[in-house]
Amino acid sequence: MKLTDVFFVLTASFAAFTANANTFVINDKTYDYDVIEQKEIGPGVVYNRIRIPEYPLNINYTTVDMNNPYNRIETFQANDKLGGTETLASVYERKKSSGMKPLAGQNANFWVVPTQGIYSDFNMGGTYNGNLSNGKIISETNSRADQWNGGPTRTGIVGIDKDKKVWLESMAWEGVVSSSKWGAETNEFAKTNNFCRSTG
Repeated sequence: MKLTDVFFVLTASFAAFTANANTFVINDKTYDYDVIEQKEIGPGVVYNRIRIPEYPLNINYTTVDMNNPYNRIETFQANDKLGGTETLASVYERKKSSGMKPLAGQNANFWVVPTQGIYSDFNMGGTYNGNLSNGKIISETNSRADQWNGGPTRTGIVGIDKDKKVWLESMAWEGVVSSSKWGAETNEFAKTNNFCRSTG
C-alpha cells in the first residue's frame, strides 16, 4: 500500500466544538448545527459539511486520524517558493504527480495578494505570520522586528509538533547565530525571506 499524504493548511479558528453533540461555540455563544454531509474519503480521513442556521454559516472541514501511519498533514507554499500564488487545483496536480495521494487542501489565512502594495512586491504569496514546512522556515514574523497591524499578537499560528499535537495560538520566535570566535556575542536573525523596512 502506498503512503497516503494529506496536504492541509490550517488557519486560525474562531470556533470550537463543545462536549454536547451538534453544538458549536462562537465567541462564547452556543449554536446548534445541522450535519449536511459526512463521509470517509481515506483511511481515517473524514470530510464533514455542517450548517449553523442561526449564524448563518456553512463549514467544510476534514478530520484526520494522525495515528494512522498512512496519513500526514503538511503545509505547502505556492509552487514551492515565495513570490507567487497557486490554485488548490494546481497544488493537487503537482502533489499527485510527485507520488502523493492528496485528499484535502485549504488556503492559508492572512497571506499577501497583489493588491497589497509594497508587500506584494517583496512577499507575494507569503503569510503575514510564521510559515514553516517540514521543519524549515519559509518566512517568519519576528514580534520585535515587525509589528504589522499587531504582528503575531493579532494572527494565530497553527502547527503540528513531532508528537502530532496541534497548536493554535499567537506565537513568535527569535533565532540567534553564535560562534566560538565571537565569545559571548550573538547575532539575531529576523525577517527571513521577508521585506525589511528601514528604521532610520
